[in-house]
Formats: sequence, structure tokens, C-alpha cells
Amino acid sequence: LATSVQAADLVLDNGASATSVEFIDGRTLRFTLDTPNDEGTFNYSLAEGALSDLQSAGNPAYAGSFHVDHTGPQVESHSADTNAPFTTLDLVFDEPLAAASIGTADIASFTGPTGTAISVSSVTLVNGNTVRVTFAAQYAEGDYTLVLNPTLTDAVGNAMNQDDDSVNGEAGED
Repeated sequence: LATSVQAADLVLDNGASATSVEFIDGRTLRFTLDTPNDEGTFNYSLAEGALSDLQSAGNPAYAGSFHVDHTGPQVESHSADTNAPFTTLDLVFDEPLAAASIGTADIASFTGPTGTAISVSSVTLVNGNTVRVTFAAQYAEGDYTLVLNPTLTDAVGNAMNQDDDSVNGEAGED
């Protein structure tokens, strides 16, 4: 019944609270939450019998959690073709990325062992957290340098934070 549930029936931890409850249909409630702007996991519960149906039967207890994410993705590892010529470089991030945020504009620069610029032909998402950079065949042995723009975002829109300083998307730092 619409009168059998209140916002306060949804109990949250870590300073969060339910401020209102809306009845969407006969089977769905929407709670509006007030949560601190802190990254972390919030647990919630709805006690057994907090609401009742038309036959006055109470609900079973329910509990769950959700995570608030403010941290931008970071490159965890990279791997290149092991045989010459090599034409791809895979970058593995610590969390899933938003496919729409990935493209050649994410490469600030790519240079070979002699400092010569290498043109990138594509940047694609291979799976949720792996990006593949494709370029013309390279034969030279030595160190290659790839610099990313911090415009890649995770699944919730946080820009890169490679230096892990709590400020996402800093050009020249992330």
C-alpha cells in the first residue's frame, strides 16, 4: 500500500539517507537519496514488513549496495606485438572505459627510438578495459614513447587520473 512505506524505511550507511519515496507502479518504488559526495560503497536495507501489499502481507527483508566512483582510469600495463614488425600496442586500464571516449585524438604523441613521430591509424576498445593503438609497421629496436591525452573516461565519465592525485583529466600530468 502506498501509505505503508516511508523514505526513512530505507536505511543507508556512511552518512546517506533517503529523502523521499515515489510510487512508480504497483511493483516499483523510487527512493531519492541524499549521499555525501564521497567515493565509496554505500549499503542499504529495507526491513522485513516495512511495506505491505493489498492483502496486508509484508515484504521480505532486502539489502544491497552501490558504489560512488569519482576516480579516473589509470593504465595498469601495456603490451606490444612481440615479433617485428609490430603494428599494435595494447593498453590495459584498471577499470572499464566508455567506448565513446576513445579515438585517435587520445594520443598526444607517439615517437620511435630516434624521436621520429609515428602516425596512429586507430585507437579502439578491445574489451571493457583494454585499448588497442594501431599504427604503421615498426621495425626499429629501442624505446618507443606514447603520451596519452587524459580525455579517456571510465564508464561513469571520470577522465583519466594516471598520477592518482584526485584531480582527473589534467593535461601533462595524467
